[in-house]
Amino acid sequence: MSHLLNLPSKLLARTFFNVDRSSIKSLHHSCRFISQRATDQLFKTVHLQPSQTSQNGLQEILNNPNLRRIPQKIYIDTVDESLNYDGEDEQKWPQGWDNLVPRVKELPRLNAAVLCFDKGFTSDSEDEDYPHYMDFPQTPQFRFHAMHKLFSLLESLRHPIQDLGIRNLQADNPKDPKTLAKMEKVLSGLLSLRLSITSETMDAAPEHDLEYPEIRKFFKELPSTWLSPAAPSLQHLSLCSREYSGFYPDLDLTNLFFPRLKTLSLGNFCFFHDGQIDWILKHGDTLEEIYFDDCAILYDFGMMEENVDACALPRDTLVRREGDESLYGSFEKRWHHIFDLFAEKLPKLRHFRIGRSDWSSDIPFEQERDIKVGLYYNRYMCCYDGWGPSSYMEGEDPKELAKLENGWRPSPECDDEDRVALRKLLAKLGQSVQESCSIRHCDRISALNTMDIAKSPVFHFGGKRITVTKDTLLNQIRPTVWRLELEEPHFGLPGTVIVKQQKDEQEAEFYAEISAYKKLQELQGTVIPTLFGEGSFNGRPALILSKIKGITLREFAKLGETSIKENTLRCRLENAFQELYKYGAEHFDLNLGNFLVCDNGKVVIIDIEEIEFPDRQKAWENSVNLGSVNYLMSRFRDVRYPRRAPSPVLYSMPHTGASDDRSGSEMTGPCYSMGLMS
Repeated sequence: MSHLLNLPSKLLARTFFNVDRSSIKSLHHSCRFISQRATDQLFKTVHLQPSQTSQNGLQEILNNPNLRRIPQKIYIDTVDESLNYDGEDEQKWPQGWDNLVPRVKELPRLNAAVLCFDKGFTSDSEDEDYPHYMDFPQTPQFRFHAMHKLFSLLESLRHPIQDLGIRNLQADNPKDPKTLAKMEKVLSGLLSLRLSITSETMDAAPEHDLEYPEIRKFFKELPSTWLSPAAPSLQHLSLCSREYSGFYPDLDLTNLFFPRLKTLSLGNFCFFHDGQIDWILKHGDTLEEIYFDDCAILYDFGMMEENVDACALPRDTLVRREGDESLYGSFEKRWHHIFDLFAEKLPKLRHFRIGRSDWSSDIPFEQERDIKVGLYYNRYMCCYDGWGPSSYMEGEDPKELAKLENGWRPSPECDDEDRVALRKLLAKLGQSVQESCSIRHCDRISALNTMDIAKSPVFHFGGKRITVTKDTLLNQIRPTVWRLELEEPHFGLPGTVIVKQQKDEQEAEFYAEISAYKKLQELQGTVIPTLFGEGSFNGRPALILSKIKGITLREFAKLGETSIKENTLRCRLENAFQELYKYGAEHFDLNLGNFLVCDNGKVVIIDIEEIEFPDRQKAWENSVNLGSVNYLMSRFRDVRYPRRAPSPVLYSMPHTGASDDRSGSEMTGPCYSMGLMS
């Protein structure tokens, strides 16, 4: 245990992040020293389900002031596991939720929400031409009621959420104007929107699934109902559906523009005309990540006369083929054409994945990084309306069916061209891939292996790649902070910069730190480093910061006697925290490695990802910041005088960094440079 206690707090935090939930619970009760770190990880994301146990758990968090301030994300799962999925049970609004759900707004740091529904869906249409073959516990009435309740909650939050996900959203929009108004209000201002879309299926004849009027209407309305309100602010968009969409049913994204879009993820989406590719390229000034999960090029397609108006192309663009009553079209672009366009015309692109994730149990959700990159057999498909069990045909099927009399066309044969173009694109991005799959039902072909991929540092800023002459990892146990020496600085950058990469699964913290830098603009270059902007390094988003010459408080304490006395150091530290206080900021990550003592004696705070801006502050004498100064000086003396009685670990101190270590830090070494102070 003593060795564990000597680990840096940041390393402990990363360790907890990778520990399973049951082990985290054990750590939570094991030791006061690490209890708060475990508590933060345990309650950072909370869940609400219909069961009484789940309701009681959330109620305990809401009733505890120390726990209530931790959660940043909530999953509200409406699925009642106690119901018989295959029976005739009908789900009701969970007893107790009417009182509990509105209380979620009492979580002050909440900025992300995921609403989860059942994957089974049957519409409430009474049209005899479209019979329903199966009922599910979550009726349309239940779903619409739940949407109203949950969007009422999100609308009532003191601070609007930035990240919204809906899992198994029904392909049928609410009709109630009040619900639609609440949806529009919540969607406006979002930074991230993630939708997985389920729809009705006819097991006996699945080729008719796309004939239901609800799914056709839903996808036509999706851009105006769900995407347009969020367009001005949206940075991350993920759309994934049970059925292939884009062509049939018609999902037209080309009339939308997202001026801040950084990440685009599409699942089961079909490309069938140049305008769709042009739409992606139109976002070249901002787009950094693209994920295609089981997406396909429709190289050939045919629609029956009665269904033509439900597809995405105008009737007059389709033609009849000899001996067939259907209307046909084709698309000549291949994946290698698209890969080349992305390499040429998306200057900020830093990560690209095409392939598939796990679709076996449900529609993929929050699995973009799990996509296995490969050239799979179904990357080229055709759509022939009226054929079953699906209108969409993949792999070798069209070749077997292709005959002169019906005019069907076989799959393209361009494995080599696609492979070369994908390798080229990934090499430009500095991205490595272990293996690829061919169109022949996942047989492995020549690997897109790491030997083919460039290994030099890849640094992008301002939409341009900037050559790095030397990259230095500043500490092995904090592998996200680098010092880069640049060959030809651009866009106002100095010759040496610090890049701080986004950590795995830490997107919210990354953008919280960007927000903090913007709010503390006046303190940049004096109390905190200068933020030059956002870029990417080796495929990860990164903050680009000024280099500061100084040593950490930990290393300064080890120097013994210096020209700067403790009282003077305390005053300098207090001055820095007072400046934060003036701008309404409270700093919680109290690790000695997060503070540099510069040559001029000033203290600079170099890690502000866990700064908060409360609505109200206490007087300075009772403030969090003054308490932080006292705490840091106590830890400083623990290091300078190791034989003195250690300072107690105060549970009531700020929660995120209160357990700084006595004998180690993630920022070791005599000179940890984060910037250059004048």
